Amino acid sequence: MWGWLGGALVLVVGGTLAATRLAAADMRPEQATMVAIGAPPRTLRAVVAGQALYISGLGALVGLLAGTVTGLALARPMTTLGAGDPATIAVPWLFLAAVVVGLPVLASAATLIAPVAGRRWSGV
Repeated sequence: MWGWLGGALVLVVGGTLAATRLAAADMRPEQATMVAIGAPPRTLRAVVAGQALYISGLGALVGLLAGTVTGLALARPMTTLGAGDPATIAVPWLFLAAVVVGLPVLASAATLIAPVAGRRWSGV
């Protein structure tokens, strides 16, 4: 399962960086306004990191809901022995916490490190 987490890490961080770079490129006028009123570079980075956290967090939650519905629909007929028999479902809580909480936080931290397209102000 941890191999799947590694694959999810690559997809989530890569997708989040791509989407965040596109959002940052669209945000050039707002960035110029923030620089004009004296916002420090860390504020601009925090805005981009917040966008990344929102993008990856929303994706993780939607994926969790879709995976839960699909997983329950597939696991129930595979684990019951007959009518009235309760389904046996084991939930990997640590793995789910790593995917739903850890990956968005890691993707947001990666945007603080990676250069973002559209940064044209001085000092950053």
